[in-house]
Amino acid sequence: MRNAASERGSILLLVLWIVAALAVLSAMLSLRTRVFFRSQAYLNARTGGFLELEGGIQRAFYDILQLPTRKDLDPAERNQSVFNYDIGGSKVKVIRIPVTSKLSIQKVRQDVWREIFMKYDKTEDEANDIIASIQDWVDRDNLLHPGGAEDDYYQGLPFPYFPHNNKIEDIRELLLIKGIDEEMFYGSDKYPPLTDFFTVREAGSKLDINAASRALIQAMMETTDEETDSIIAAREEKPFQTMSDLANLVSPNSFSNATRYFTTTRNADIMTLRATILRGKQTLAVEETFQVQGRTIKWLERHEWTY
Repeated sequence: MRNAASERGSILLLVLWIVAALAVLSAMLSLRTRVFFRSQAYLNARTGGFLELEGGIQRAFYDILQLPTRKDLDPAERNQSVFNYDIGGSKVKVIRIPVTSKLSIQKVRQDVWREIFMKYDKTEDEANDIIASIQDWVDRDNLLHPGGAEDDYYQGLPFPYFPHNNKIEDIRELLLIKGIDEEMFYGSDKYPPLTDFFTVREAGSKLDINAASRALIQAMMETTDEETDSIIAAREEKPFQTMSDLANLVSPNSFSNATRYFTTTRNADIMTLRATILRGKQTLAVEETFQVQGRTIKWLERHEWTY
């Protein structure tokens, strides 16, 4: 009797172990299945959108190379900056952004830095402190500018590091500088991203009015929202051929600033193509930068994001 009871107990225990093992295995398979399908759905959404964006960039790049040979276009139309395509049933917008549409971060004057930082609701003193921190970041000594930051400040952070003590080579270095936060760098509903203003590449002495960002136009020309809308709408319909084309769109003061800071001459050596597509409530974007010298085309960098 004891042997029979012992055998029944052993069998019951074995069955319980098998049931437990099957339950664990089932849960693992269920989790893997859910993860797989969610990953596949995410991959399909991203792949579909970004493949179309890549197609838009390649098509725009081809069109840009062909524009100078189009005898049916006038000089202004050959400087086209905005391209709209229907790819795979989706609307893809591509914008050509020459290097001259941004300020060279190596050459920005202090008064321009100050004016831009104050657009982010910084006081004049706070803006001056950020400028001092940038100076300390790029200079090769450890002497502190008033309001700036050197080794002692950066080494006291939770994740310490040293200032570059050289020119800014990557625009993301701005995120490491005292006083510049993520909202300023990436932008928000309230602020444009600092990347709309600056480039680490060499740029001309004046900005390209046909490609400069809305934020840059407003900051440098001191235009109203209505004036800025008029400039952007006009250049999308037909690029400005001369600066005098802006005279009837803005106030005399803004036009004076326009002739001081902007030009219609484009630097064709380096350009960025930014493609965007709407997916539900999200916008997918890709930026690719190229250097074009004669028949030689060099791919420089690529970034993608959603917002």
